[in-house]
Amino acid sequence: MMGVPGIAARTFSAVAAQGANVLMISQASSEQSICFVVPESDARGVAMALETAFARRSAGVLLTA
Repeated sequence: MMGVPGIAARTFSAVAAQGANVLMISQASSEQSICFVVPESDARGVAMALETAFARRSAGVLLTA
């Protein structure tokens, strides 16, 4: 996440689109990673949504919220 604006927004937009509730967020001071917790029942859908969101970005397609 360091030096790349919008990563948290893209992450949590994908989570919100799944209708999942974020129970906890943790980010290290280095800004190299972000961790968050969702209910186990939402985990699979959230993981797939994140993979899709970031695969599109790496392919050069911008996501819109």
